[in-house]
Amino acid sequence: MKKMLIAAGLVLFGFAASAQVSKGTVTVGGNVGFGTSETKDTDDRKTNFSIQPQVGYFLSDKLEGYVKLGYTNEADGYSNNTTTGKNKTDQFGGGVGLRKYFMVSDNVAIFAGPELGYYAGSTKFEPKGGSSQKIHDTNTFSANINAGVGVFFTK
Repeated sequence: MKKMLIAAGLVLFGFAASAQVSKGTVTVGGNVGFGTSETKDTDDRKTNFSIQPQVGYFLSDKLEGYVKLGYTNEADGYSNNTTTGKNKTDQFGGGVGLRKYFMVSDNVAIFAGPELGYYAGSTKFEPKGGSSQKIHDTNTFSANINAGVGVFFTK
């Protein structure tokens, strides 16, 4: 009898979960990040900021394809015997990926899947009291395994 109740519970759980991760569902999400670090006994300080809005579409039950766009900024304090200033890197880009969802409750899931990304931009040096000058262009390619927790706010 106990096994029968467990099996019935799993079936009902499966129906409730599939309503949120079923084929044709559109999702909206993203990431925002900020960080800072400082080197002890120096004036060197590093800050970074990123924002990545994302739109997804369930290709089949519990399998989402998504596209994201993004912007990243990193500033790194710089000082030597003759020059003080900042190196600033700005990049724009985006990525595509797939996520397989494993439901933990009616509105919470664990997900994992591959992601490819590309960001391009430039790094400039901004000396203290002077005008900025471009140092170099930047190109960042990435191939990741993306994993995390998804929360569904609507049915």
